[in-house]
Amino acid sequence: MSVTPTASAPAATRATMSRFASCVMLVARAASRRTSRPDMGLTAKPSLPFAMNLFVPYLVSMNALIDPLRHPELETLFVLDAHLYMTDGFVRCRNSDTHYLLEAFDLNANATLYKVSHLDAESVARTIRSLTKGSCDINRAKNEVFSLASGAALLPCVLVAQKDTFLPVVETKGEALPTQTWRDLPCDGSWFTRLNVPTP
Repeated sequence: MSVTPTASAPAATRATMSRFASCVMLVARAASRRTSRPDMGLTAKPSLPFAMNLFVPYLVSMNALIDPLRHPELETLFVLDAHLYMTDGFVRCRNSDTHYLLEAFDLNANATLYKVSHLDAESVARTIRSLTKGSCDINRAKNEVFSLASGAALLPCVLVAQKDTFLPVVETKGEALPTQTWRDLPCDGSWFTRLNVPTP
C-alpha cells in the first residue's frame, strides 16, 4: 500500500523553533513590565536570562532527538511511499528507541534526501496497526498519516540514505525546507548542493 502524507501536515511544525523563541521573548517582556515599577523604586533586571532559561531546555531536547542520527542505526518500521527505495516512512533508532517520520524531498542517482520529524512511539505503533488492517475507505490511511504527521516535531536536520543505508545526519542551520511531498518537487539533486550534503 502506498500512502503519501499531504504537504500541509508537516507544514504545521515548520516554524516551531521561531514561534517558540517569539513566545519566550513575549513572556520575558511581560515579566519585565511586571517587575518594573519606577514609581515604587523598582527597576527590572535584564530579561534575556529569563528567556534563555526557557529556550535552552528546548534546544537540549532538540539535540537529544538529533544525536541518535549522528551515527544512525535505524530500523524501517513502515513504508508509506516508495520510488525504488523508501521515500516516506516510519523508522526507529535501534539504540535509543526514538521514532521518526522520514519524508523525501530530493533524490539523485545514488541517494535519497529526507526531512526528519520526531514521533511518539505509541502513536506510530497505533497508526501502523490501523494501516495494516485495511479499510474500504480509500482516504482513511491518508487521513491517519495526516493526523500523526500534524503532531510531529520537524527537526532542523536532514538525513541521507544510500539505498538502504542511512548516513550521518546533516543539520540545516536555519534553512527552510520545502513543504511539498517529493512527488510535487523536481527531485533533481539540487538540495544536496544547497545544504552542502555529502553526495554518496
